[in-house]
Amino acid sequence: DIPQLSEALRTCWGIKQKYMPYFTEGRLIGDCISTEFVSGATKVSAYIHGDNALILVMNTAGGKSGKTLSVDLDMWMGPHGKYVIKPVSEKLKGARHIYTDKGACSLETPALEQGEIYIFEVNGFTE
Repeated sequence: DIPQLSEALRTCWGIKQKYMPYFTEGRLIGDCISTEFVSGATKVSAYIHGDNALILVMNTAGGKSGKTLSVDLDMWMGPHGKYVIKPVSEKLKGARHIYTDKGACSLETPALEQGEIYIFEVNGFTE
């Protein structure tokens, strides 16, 4: 009966299904993955699962805005030497992967509507 609620539930279900191991077997670290204060206009939840991390960023501000999150992946995932970061919208549409050899880095979302979620899946690896 309420289209927005129905859409939100479908979105959450899709995220839950795709990333289930993070939620059921992973360790919730919340916004601790951030190296800087996370303002009230941004909600961050992160999960660690083995050599991988899942970072969910939600715009809780009243308007549309992009978010930048400074993170220290080495602190939570161990020093891997290299990381591949897979950005994904809440509709599960991916963007270009980001490759970095720095555990301390910044993650940027596109402009998000209020209540919109953006996801970063991080895989650590060594050569």
